[in-house]
Amino acid sequence: MADLVVVKQAGTIVVDGVIQNVREGELFEADHPAVTKFSYLFGPVSLRFPMKRRTVEQATAAPGEKRKR
Repeated sequence: MADLVVVKQAGTIVVDGVIQNVREGELFEADHPAVTKFSYLFGPVSLRFPMKRRTVEQATAAPGEKRKR
């Protein structure tokens, strides 16, 4: 997954000749041209309630492995 940044300050910007309105709280990929050109409008993403990484159970046994019942 790409690194993300959040818009800190709303505004209207021009990137590659295209006018874009950016709103506070919108997420952009860190390597987006708007972030590179107008870095002062963006900041790091912080989660109010950080998510825990969940593990996924393997659905089938690997070759030679016996499943527990």
